[in-house]
Amino acid sequence: MPTQIIRQSPISTGADTMAAMETLARDVVRPWADAFDSWRGGVEEMMARSGTMARSRDGCGCRCPEDDCQRDECQCSCCVADSDLVVEARVGEQRVVPIVIENKWRRRREIEVQLSDWHCGDCDLQIDGKIVDPLKFMIEPCGEHKLMLIISIGGRGGSNDPTGKTGRVPKDVETCVVCYADLRIKGCDIRPIRIAVAVLPCDCGAYRVDCCQACC
Repeated sequence: MPTQIIRQSPISTGADTMAAMETLARDVVRPWADAFDSWRGGVEEMMARSGTMARSRDGCGCRCPEDDCQRDECQCSCCVADSDLVVEARVGEQRVVPIVIENKWRRRREIEVQLSDWHCGDCDLQIDGKIVDPLKFMIEPCGEHKLMLIISIGGRGGSNDPTGKTGRVPKDVETCVVCYADLRIKGCDIRPIRIAVAVLPCDCGAYRVDCCQACC
């Protein structure tokens, strides 16, 4: 009896299936991979240029230890209580504060203004405030009146001349000092206006000049 030869069709194995899936996945992500490589190359080039500039500044002797640290200027932070008007100043300055009083009634108003003393807490800072206009006046119906408040900030201890006539350098404050005064307006149906003067140390907000900009 002749031997019967049975031919079997090849059956795909699990390894072949995995290889096909990997090939398909590579084809799908290839455009994204190419875009990422291009982006990474640009970032590395930019970082290289930055490193070159940093090394160049180091070579000029321009890199200081505190350049990489953020300055913590706590003395420049002012804690101001509820106030209607806040004025920032420094020791030795004189500030001009215009104030306009409006009369929206249809009758004349007789007005009198009073400025209280300045209170600076435990600090012995010298604040001098005065109104250079008449303290009593009339405001016509639907009119207004302008006042000029002059605030002079002397130094600590009361031995300074805020007008600058003596040529002395006022004694600066170490941290921000806030002084308060009340402006009372008789004839207006309003409460006293609380005025706050925040006196900052002279080095707060100073303009800084880098002498090493040109060497690199």
